[in-house]
Amino acid sequence: MMKGRYSMKYCITTIALLFAILSSIIFLTPAYAVEYFPELRWGHVAYSINYGHSFLSFKVNNSMVNETLKSQIYDSCKVWTDNSENYVSAHISGFDNSNIDFVEKSDWPCEWGSLTVASTLLYDSYGNMFKNDGLFKSDLKVDYAQVFINPSAKDLPPDITELAVRRSLGHICCFGFPAKYTVSIMNPFNQDYTVPQPYDIGELKKLYQ
Repeated sequence: MMKGRYSMKYCITTIALLFAILSSIIFLTPAYAVEYFPELRWGHVAYSINYGHSFLSFKVNNSMVNETLKSQIYDSCKVWTDNSENYVSAHISGFDNSNIDFVEKSDWPCEWGSLTVASTLLYDSYGNMFKNDGLFKSDLKVDYAQVFINPSAKDLPPDITELAVRRSLGHICCFGFPAKYTVSIMNPFNQDYTVPQPYDIGELKKLYQ
């Protein structure tokens, strides 16, 4: 089935970036919310009889990043798959079949912030980006995600960039940043939580049971 995201994917380097407000930010002040937006959900969800619950399907393309990031994206997929109690199934995929694309963005927009490691953009099946104006014109199902990586990230310690990648996958689950003392991989105030925690699994269960 042809989806709206395909026409958008093939002009990936010319996307208007003015509304890039869904960011996976390591150093900047986060929003306090478990969800990006209320009721927003990843749309590629299937029910497993074996698991007894639904799971999120991530088909992740890592062909447009450097070798270090490729490895980090692969490891991040495995981390979410192996530590989510089967609520996330994340695997590397080719560009044509992906529903998530990671891209190194050479001309990093100043409005994204120089300290932003990765920026996550979410789209519906018609190629419309979800924005935080609350004026959604679709069914609140995310069909496709892009994660842009700051080119200056190559100068950061690898554990910082890898955690940003892992949190980007959390954003694609439609997680925001939780409160300061929450034991969560999404907690921007604590870099020690590098895999999904029981709190994160609980949120997956609430959103996708």
